[in-house]
Amino acid sequence: MSNRKAARRTILISAVAVLGAVAFVMLFPERGGPDLYAASKSDGAVSRAPKHAFGWYHTLKQFFTTFTVLLLTVLLITYVRIYREMRSHFALSLIMFTVALILYAVTSMPIMPILFGFTDPENIGPFRFLPEMFASFAVVFLLYQSNN
Repeated sequence: MSNRKAARRTILISAVAVLGAVAFVMLFPERGGPDLYAASKSDGAVSRAPKHAFGWYHTLKQFFTTFTVLLLTVLLITYVRIYREMRSHFALSLIMFTVALILYAVTSMPIMPILFGFTDPENIGPFRFLPEMFASFAVVFLLYQSNN
């Protein structure tokens, strides 16, 4: 594939991923925002952060993690295609590395703790460590491949 063709294809895939991420954020505009993080206190009062406090940060995080997941999915499909053609251990390591990065990105999305019932921002359960665990797996796969 020529450099121009590769550049055009990369731009096209990235543009589609941007559109997909924008669509996802528009479908769930307040997901991960402070309004969904209403935590009940022991006296029955509900604690809420001001609406403007973290809304944009959560929206941007949701956009970029969705964008990353979409690009990594395209990359995973590419690596699977390469592995089917060549059956190389290197391609298999790239597949495992990419899957670990996808899991990292998915578990770091602001919407994920909410979908699993963790609505208190101070207690997001396993989502406090899952992204880092998957990033660690990705590094281990890369380290293995580097030493192989």
